[in-house]
Amino acid sequence: METQYGDLTLTTAQIQERLNLVPEHSQSIAALQQAILAFVTSEQVQTLISTALANYSTTSEMNTAINNAIASALTSYYTKTAIDTLLGNKVDKVSGKQLSTNDFTTALKNKLDGLPDASGLATQVSSAISTALQSYSTTTQMNSAISSAITNALAGYYTKAQVDAIVLSQTNEILFLNRALGKYNAVSERTLSQDIAGKYVNVNGQVVSASGYGISAQVSLNAGDILLVPSAQAVPADVSVVARKITNTYDKVITYTYTTDPETGRYLTATADYDPTLVYSAIYDGEGTFLYWIYNGVQYTQLPATRHVTESLYEPLVKQAVSAMPDTGYYVYLCPQGMDVVVSGLTATVSGGVALIVGLGVFKNIATNFLGAIGQSVVAQAFAQIFGNIDGIIENLKHMGSFKVTDIDCENMPKVCGYPLVVEGAGAPSIVPRFVGQRYHDTTNNKCYEAFAVTNNVNNWVLLN
Repeated sequence: METQYGDLTLTTAQIQERLNLVPEHSQSIAALQQAILAFVTSEQVQTLISTALANYSTTSEMNTAINNAIASALTSYYTKTAIDTLLGNKVDKVSGKQLSTNDFTTALKNKLDGLPDASGLATQVSSAISTALQSYSTTTQMNSAISSAITNALAGYYTKAQVDAIVLSQTNEILFLNRALGKYNAVSERTLSQDIAGKYVNVNGQVVSASGYGISAQVSLNAGDILLVPSAQAVPADVSVVARKITNTYDKVITYTYTTDPETGRYLTATADYDPTLVYSAIYDGEGTFLYWIYNGVQYTQLPATRHVTESLYEPLVKQAVSAMPDTGYYVYLCPQGMDVVVSGLTATVSGGVALIVGLGVFKNIATNFLGAIGQSVVAQAFAQIFGNIDGIIENLKHMGSFKVTDIDCENMPKVCGYPLVVEGAGAPSIVPRFVGQRYHDTTNNKCYEAFAVTNNVNNWVLLN
């Protein structure tokens, strides 16, 4: 082992060799000390000695350095005790096997020891099967229960023989109905298919959005057909269950939205309700007198009041809901003439629901079937007269043409489809408008609103002033 002191490196043997020379040179050292004392003082000697020994270590320092060097060198080595401990904890390698972290515990051994033998296992399985079958019935018990259930279920029904006997006993009544009402046509079933989802026709013929509702594809009916529309529950009172799509051509009143000059209050522009790009500009002379409206270079002394429109809409035919519709209930419509109709209401009805179409001779042959019993003839003539009157009214309406009224004196406010043309109330409107063009007068703030859409939303009202 080497120990380094300053710039001098000595091995342990060299250090010991030099220590052994100290006694042999003790007299020389003593003579040297005497010689030195003859020339210098003790303080000088001490100073010289301290200076000379500054680059040397004491025996204690040297031993400490040696011990530290040995300890540092041995940090990379195991002691005998550490090696013996590690060897004592190792597991010997066995040929054909490998070490694993899955230890077979005592609990697992006890569980394995507790498994039954073949005889015990068969006993346990047999017991488990018997316990499981306690909640089941045997074939005999099940057949007996089924037979009893069928007997109880059929207790409220007539057998075929009983029905035949009842029909036979009612022969006279059936013959009377045939004579009085004409031949009964067999019922035909019509499976409805949905055409428009999420909407229904209301009692005003307007299409309203509503989740869970729909409008069916058209169903063709003949004059005298009775249409039965099924419903498992009642629909809201504003639903028109049966309606037909018609085309209406008329002159529709144009409503304008105006912009004004905030300083003079004069009209600046007027925009038609049916086309936001149709904006008329007001022209005044130098003194502020109105001259005319202008649009695309064309001058108008007055804004157009109406426009000729052709609209497709629905005509309500059956428009009243049943307050407590039973599970097997029907809405009934008697068709006066051949037409196509739609069914609106619950999705379950208009998408896959089965409607019934029934025909009675007295209705289907109303103009020609006057033979037979007197009752049939009277009923047929009455219906023929009613339909004739209706056709006459329709023809009169068709030939009325357009007309202009300069003064209307009504005892009550005019109405459109049963709803007032003008509604009054205190404050801004809180009700929904019923038709486009309906007006609302705020009596508190003297404001006027007009309906520009009808979607069951109070925001359909637009403030005019």
